[in-house]
Amino acid sequence: MVILVSVKLTINILSLKCLYRYMSDIDEIRKRKLEKLKKQQSQQQNNQPSQEDIQRKKEEQEAKLKHIMRKILTSDARKRLENVKLVDEEKAQKVEKYLLQLAQQNRLQNKITEEQIKEILQEVAEDKSFDIKRV
Repeated sequence: MVILVSVKLTINILSLKCLYRYMSDIDEIRKRKLEKLKKQQSQQQNNQPSQEDIQRKKEEQEAKLKHIMRKILTSDARKRLENVKLVDEEKAQKVEKYLLQLAQQNRLQNKITEEQIKEILQEVAEDKSFDIKRV
């Protein structure tokens, strides 16, 4: 009877040791998976620009645009364009894009005046086309 109890106890101890090894293996696997997920997450964060980076780039582009506009527009023309931007930002962006293209192509000999801005704004306003679709 004592031998039987001893054998059972030994079997239970061996079973516990195996179970402990199994549990430690599971913990090790969990740790590896967690490390792998952390690495993947950090790589994704490194590949995708953060909101701060996007905001900083946007601000840099706006600063460059303002600098170029100061070079190619008179002060009255800049004021006119800023007022238009407050009312119709899309129209102002079209005009700015057009002016940038002119500046990049070196087609501007003098600064753009307020009268010339008015003409450009009129042209942009006339370019609007309406598509009427019948249902």
